[in-house]
Amino acid sequence: MQIPKLSRRRLEQILLIVFLVVAYRYISRRQGPNLVGKSVDQSKTIVEIANDGAANVAKPSLVIADLLKNNMATVFVFTASWCSTCKAEAPQLNRMFQETRSKGVPFYAVHLDDTEGDALGFSLKHQHQFHITMDHSGAFATSVDVRAVPQFIIVDQVGQIRYHLRGPIQTANFEMVKSAVLADYQPSPKSEK
Repeated sequence: MQIPKLSRRRLEQILLIVFLVVAYRYISRRQGPNLVGKSVDQSKTIVEIANDGAANVAKPSLVIADLLKNNMATVFVFTASWCSTCKAEAPQLNRMFQETRSKGVPFYAVHLDDTEGDALGFSLKHQHQFHITMDHSGAFATSVDVRAVPQFIIVDQVGQIRYHLRGPIQTANFEMVKSAVLADYQPSPKSEK
């Protein structure tokens, strides 16, 4: 049986397809799986370094369980001052916060692989008006399988990830992400006295 000879162009096409498949599988593993439905380890902590764009006195660690117990969805944006995509995303993130803040959904920017000074500088430069935090050890990010920035997750009141966006908020996906933030918001019922 004779094997047909492949033209140079056909061979290049086959090699390109193989390369793209291998690259896709590598990138998929590196960034991690989709996190929707995963439970958050509520014992993990982050440290708040700024609130409403202003520097704060050093605060104790914030326990994730305490952030979720108000019976509402909570937004965590994993970011870093050195990340060019995070810099490009900053205006959309500010817009998202402004358009959803009246619903009381708390936003936490969780800086990874940053110094507090760099994280605070980034926040002030981009005029972030939400909570600016650090995950010094990376334990919270690791517990939710965040391996790259930026990533945007919404965690419900019982600690389940309800929405996950790997990559930046952009004009094209802004309304979809905003709908997810507002849809998962469930105010706690007021106790009657």
